[in-house]
Parts: sequence; structure tokens; C-alpha cells
Amino acid sequence: MRRELFALHLPNPDRVQADYGVLSELSKGLSGGDILNICVNAIHAGSVDGKSARWKVTQEMLGRSGGGLGFYQGDC
Repeated sequence: MRRELFALHLPNPDRVQADYGVLSELSKGLSGGDILNICVNAIHAGSVDGKSARWKVTQEMLGRSGGGLGFYQGDC
């Protein structure tokens, strides 16, 4: 279910460089709202380039968006 939530909240897979399986394992215990916030924060972090064609979301951005939840393991 968490894998599907990441896919739902990250609707442009061509711009996502992440393994949804790993993300779903790392996000055990998080609510759907937590996952939405992680995705929104990562999308925001990935859309800072002046050229929208370069916008992307990486696994690291998603992990760091987990904040103090212990989501980011540093090697994901």
C-alpha cells in the first residue's frame, strides 16, 4: 500500500529517481498523510532549477523530507 501511495503522490515517474520498494520499507509506520508530506516536500526541493525541464525528485530528497521520523538512512 505504501508503494502505491508514493506512486500516487509522485505522478510524474519520468522525473522520479527512486526505488518505491525501498521507500515503502523505510516508511513503515508512517501514515498516508506523512507520505503525502514527504512527497510534497521532495517535489518542492526538486523544483528549484530555473528550467522546469530539469526538475526531478530523488530518493535522497524523499528520505530527507522525512525529517525527524528516522526515515532517511543516508545510504538510500
